[in-house]
Amino acid sequence: MSAIDFAKYIAEGKAHAEAGRFQEAVPILVKACEALPSNPNGPVLLGAVKEAMGDLRGALAAFEQAIELEPSSAKLRHRLAMLYEKLAQPSEALLQYRNCVTLAPDFTAAWFQLAMVQTQQGLDDAAIDSFRTVVAQQPEFAPAWNALGVLLANAAQTAEALEALTRGIALSPEDDAIRLNLANLLATEGHAEEALAVYLEVALSRPDWPMVHFGLGLVYSELKRDDAAIASFQEALRLRPDWREAQHNLAWLLGRSGKTAESEEQYQELLRRDGTDLLALTGKAVARAEADDEEGARSALLTMAEAIARD
Repeated sequence: MSAIDFAKYIAEGKAHAEAGRFQEAVPILVKACEALPSNPNGPVLLGAVKEAMGDLRGALAAFEQAIELEPSSAKLRHRLAMLYEKLAQPSEALLQYRNCVTLAPDFTAAWFQLAMVQTQQGLDDAAIDSFRTVVAQQPEFAPAWNALGVLLANAAQTAEALEALTRGIALSPEDDAIRLNLANLLATEGHAEEALAVYLEVALSRPDWPMVHFGLGLVYSELKRDDAAIASFQEALRLRPDWREAQHNLAWLLGRSGKTAESEEQYQELLRRDGTDLLALTGKAVARAEADDEEGARSALLTMAEAIARD
């Protein structure tokens, strides 16, 4: 077969694909690959159609064939990396993203996706370097500033994290995710009043985000505004009923506020879910002691000691 046959099959295959007739496109594109096996466009188009059909393994095989024919193509490496991500093969995705940015150092999208996979794999230092490359190449890209800020905060590089998140908000003032990350950082660093102001702003537009109410609970607690903190943790639990950390905080605050019975009720609920919850056992013991129930306090402490011994 000839280049003329190849062109004919490619045109027919594309027409079927563009009309959504993927099943009809595949055998025609296979013929195109056979007609001119040295041309990478055949397997590239075949791979795109198979991906659109949901046949990710078939798409992968087609793109790998195309790369064998055109190994210096950064775009093909990028496409292959994205397929590996969809197939939950992060190591292979990392390899192809690295190959991609080696071949095309200015390929910003590939740098960003590389950084995201590095973050997911716990390669934080490498991810920070990759995100730095992204913002150097595209300084107006707010999501990269946000991701970089979170990683820097986790690495205790607070000043740089604050700068990155502030840059992100300046570029995308309505992005509540960035503002929430800024509030979390401010709260972690002990700037409760500043964090509170940001949390309240986010709560206005995202009242359904449990993390916002959890953050409000933490800063209200820090500011000794216990009633507001209790209400915030209750709302966080309403939105996410299985959130143990929020329930621990709620139980502790109820106890601090003198609401011993309500505090113990929360601890009891935690212990119904996990009878070896050491924080809940400790809280229950304290609540029982404060209620002058020596037997109850002793029982809770004994259960806690047994749980510790088992661990």
